[in-house]
Amino acid sequence: MAQSRPVNVQTFLNEHGFSPFQWRIFGLCFLIVLLDGFDTAAIGYIAPSLTQEWGVAKPALGPVLSAALFGLAVGALSLGPPADGVGRKRVLVGSVLLFAGACLASSFSANLTQLTVLRFVTGIE
Repeated sequence: MAQSRPVNVQTFLNEHGFSPFQWRIFGLCFLIVLLDGFDTAAIGYIAPSLTQEWGVAKPALGPVLSAALFGLAVGALSLGPPADGVGRKRVLVGSVLLFAGACLASSFSANLTQLTVLRFVTGIE
C-alpha cells in the first residue's frame, strides 16, 4: 500500500489561483451578502415614512427594526446542522429563495405585525 504525503494546505492554496468557477461563486455570494445588507439598511431608511403612512408611534417600530436580526440568530443556529446533512448548496439556495420571497412579501405588508413576521423570516436566510 502506497503512503500518501501530507499536504501543506497553505502552500497548496498559495500555488493554485482561483478558477473562473470559484470567482463566479465568490461573486454570487458577495451579491447575496450585499442584498442582505441593503435589506437591513433599507428598513431604517423607510421607518420615518412608516410612522407617517401608517400613523404609528416610533417606539412601535422597535420590533420591526430588530426582527431581521433575531431571525438571523435563529437561522444561524438552526440551519447549520441541516446544511451538514443535506448539503450546503441546497440549504444556501433554499435560504436565498426564502429571503427573496420574504423581501418581496414585505413590500405588500398591510400592518406592523405582518411586517415584523416577514422581517423575521427575511432574517432567517
